[in-house]
Amino acid sequence: MFLRAILLLAMSSTTWGAGVTIDVDIDVSIEEIRYEPVVTDDMSTGYIDSTWLDVEGERQALDAFQYLTINHPNTRIGNLRESPDRELNALYMNGLLNAIRINEDGSQVLGVYPPIENAIGSYGMLLNGVPYVLDTENNLIWQWETDYWMDLSASKEMPAGEYVAVTPYGNGYLLSTDSNDEATLWYVGGTTQAGGSPLALSTVSWPSESGLVYTSLGYLQIFSENLSSYTGHWLGAGKSDFQIDVNAVDFPYYQTAIASTGIFINFYSSNNFQFYWLPSSDELDSPEMMPIELPNNWRTFNGCFTAYPKIFCVFNVQDVGFSLYELEGGEFVLDSQLNEAVSGKTINGVYSVGKNRFISAYYNGTSGNYSYLYSINEDGIETTMKVSRSSLDDPYYIHPSSYELGQFYWVGKGVGATNIYKAEASGDFAFDRNLDSIVPIESPVEGSSAEGSSGGGSGGSGSMPTYLLAMLFMLLLPSVRWRQVSGV
Repeated sequence: MFLRAILLLAMSSTTWGAGVTIDVDIDVSIEEIRYEPVVTDDMSTGYIDSTWLDVEGERQALDAFQYLTINHPNTRIGNLRESPDRELNALYMNGLLNAIRINEDGSQVLGVYPPIENAIGSYGMLLNGVPYVLDTENNLIWQWETDYWMDLSASKEMPAGEYVAVTPYGNGYLLSTDSNDEATLWYVGGTTQAGGSPLALSTVSWPSESGLVYTSLGYLQIFSENLSSYTGHWLGAGKSDFQIDVNAVDFPYYQTAIASTGIFINFYSSNNFQFYWLPSSDELDSPEMMPIELPNNWRTFNGCFTAYPKIFCVFNVQDVGFSLYELEGGEFVLDSQLNEAVSGKTINGVYSVGKNRFISAYYNGTSGNYSYLYSINEDGIETTMKVSRSSLDDPYYIHPSSYELGQFYWVGKGVGATNIYKAEASGDFAFDRNLDSIVPIESPVEGSSAEGSSGGGSGGSGSMPTYLLAMLFMLLLPSVRWRQVSGV
């Protein structure tokens, strides 16, 4: 019943040549749907009699693999979250804020919230599924209260200034404001605040001037004030700020991945990178960042990605080929061999359970746009699914179940429709590496790499939460993994 985190990766491939390969292009038809509108005083609702459809064929390491489509005319779906009763809840904006609830049996309940007569800057869901809307015209936060939109300032003291961004934080919100050139991060709306007053957490705004990383010690804000180094600032964690000796001019971007034991941070430019590890520690006033040594004889680096509670990284290594490494305590440990076929594709998700690694990847090129789902274990590599995408569709990505160990969703967002595959892994769920399956490649082929694939590297440090906190961060702040420093 614990949350498992999701994952983002970058990697490449043209064909998968080891193990059993099943290349499947599937056009699954959806049974006829029935829409029954029901109008209430507060919002319009409807019902679609749909169901999860089994995808035919046996698949390595999966007990079940099913498919469902949800429709949302003229727009893309926004938030997607799983509830404890295994329902999926989604929000999207189409003039009005719309909601879709996918029941466990696949049936869909639709809802349209009443209008808010102001400019909507963003929207989202609290952990309990309650929607909220940021009103950028009047600098207000609207929160849904059973049958009406409540202005949060009607019951809570709120800061003045221009409201820039908002995201759930504890049982309230993290609000970024800008007032007379003074940028501030606030904790607002929470029941634990003294007197209900807003609590200032930082003088540096988010997301334009900083990035946020969730850890077991709370949010870590990373920014650069003088461009000669970075600063790590803990939001309300009672710990001291610390300096990261990385020049923000030379390394204007950074990527993070989170594990139960720490945080991986890759500071990078177009042709170089530096790796650091920040271990989790509640005992230290401020944990010490440590550089990370790269695997011996590495050729290209293709990214590190969260598969909570683990971190996995992809390298092309001489005499081994493209391989998956676990980043354990700031050290790279060989886990699984991937194959030369990763060259040419970009990986954007990893799910790990037992000895099974499920990898999401995509390819955009002159021959078409495709998304791939692969499974890797001691039996080899298999193409679980290959789907063709429109140039307007987002690549499919992995969304782990928040509450069911061994279950994940593979989601493809497009304008007007979202395709969701639900996968249930098989076998022993106790983590184990696939070292026995490693067979060195005699003549590995140099493959194209992701950002920061050339140049030397060092680096790393971190701190990590429970399953729940890790998933919360991953769901609410996916954009903080790649952040450009303001002014660079």
